[in-house]
Amino acid sequence: MVYSKAFPVLFLTLLFFPNGLYALEINLLAGFEGIYDSNINMSPDNPEYDLSGRVMGGLALLEKKRKIEYGITARAYYDAYVKNTGLSTHTEDAEASVSAQLTDKLSVALADTFTRYQEARSYESLFGSTGERAMIYSNSFSASLRYDLLRRMYFTCNYGNSFQFTDSETYQTADTHEGGGRLTYAFSSMNMIYFSSGYSFSDYEEGMDVSVLALSAGYSHYFTRKLYMTADGGAERQKSGEANTSWNPAGSISLTDDLDAKNQLSARCEYSTSTTGQSDEAFTSWTASLSYRREVSQRMSVSQETFYGRGTYSVSKQTSELFGLTFAVFYAIGEDIAAGLQYSFTRNDSRIDNAGKYNRSLITISLSGTF
Repeated sequence: MVYSKAFPVLFLTLLFFPNGLYALEINLLAGFEGIYDSNINMSPDNPEYDLSGRVMGGLALLEKKRKIEYGITARAYYDAYVKNTGLSTHTEDAEASVSAQLTDKLSVALADTFTRYQEARSYESLFGSTGERAMIYSNSFSASLRYDLLRRMYFTCNYGNSFQFTDSETYQTADTHEGGGRLTYAFSSMNMIYFSSGYSFSDYEEGMDVSVLALSAGYSHYFTRKLYMTADGGAERQKSGEANTSWNPAGSISLTDDLDAKNQLSARCEYSTSTTGQSDEAFTSWTASLSYRREVSQRMSVSQETFYGRGTYSVSKQTSELFGLTFAVFYAIGEDIAAGLQYSFTRNDSRIDNAGKYNRSLITISLSGTF
């Protein structure tokens, strides 16, 4: 059932490369990571450390033409643990994308992402959950269309479908559909306003259906060609089951800047209502994130990421709070080979099922190559 939902877009993208496989840019991917984990069992009271190794192999296919671009990337991993050998397993992920400029006014984009992971690999996906290990199959498909109505006005619409399957009692099997539209008007190249609406519906296999209706207006301002701010605000109506319905404010503000050729900065703060794979109810939260990347030299770069989120489930009133911090250094050994050193810290304070608060540190040494 899971694979039938996960791979059609990937296969169709490959089959319809207009010039066949011989026209593709093909790259082989390989990598190894050595990981120290200070709290492998994610326990509030009795943390255990462990060492593990992760081997990765993959393939990337890409074709670019003047008005169309196709790409597929697939990777397989094997994780081996020194102490907790029962956690050793293989995982996979794959992405496919197609974007095309059909006419001077009309463009479309399709994307599909499949993952089979044993645990969350980003702060955003960990937020709102206990973090408990479980093999989760997930597939996300998105389609978007942009049409230029006037020289300064354009309309975009989008549709998305995500499916999550797991045999764990901790997480939910869910099928989510969402769609929406946005009308944007540019007063100038530096100032734009937009109005948007969206609707999402999550069908949980065991539990309530959850829907979220969102209405908002926003403004974008470019201070320079590479420094811009976006702010929006509105309201969201969440409905969990038949009895629980409420309206909540929603909004976000973000700042993005390529400071120069060597420095990139991004900051975002958001208050919104969404659904998660942890529970069959709406999750209202606010999050703040900050990322920074700097090229120290032609071969070396450093990066930093900070994340904080706090949210509450609409029916059970269970709360989740997450803080994450990551520092990384990467060095290009050659044109196609890079080495990295990364430290990440996570504090997950989840009241979901009385999971409690735990701290976790990961130190990762990596070596990767593209051939």
